[in-house]
Amino acid sequence: MVMSFYPKCLSSANHFIKPSEETRLKILLLTLAETELCVCELVQAMGLPQPKISRYLAQLRKPVC
Repeated sequence: MVMSFYPKCLSSANHFIKPSEETRLKILLLTLAETELCVCELVQAMGLPQPKISRYLAQLRKPVC
């Protein structure tokens, strides 16, 4: 399963970050673990609706600066 890539060490830091940041971090880790993922695969792995996944992906594409 794709979610097994999510490092267990990050679960102890969950209380320091907002739930939305945790979700974006999981999506980022999933996309780094796989060579290619479509939104439908992220929806299945995360158990979230497609519009929410797409919104998080859009936020990850924005420049940090």
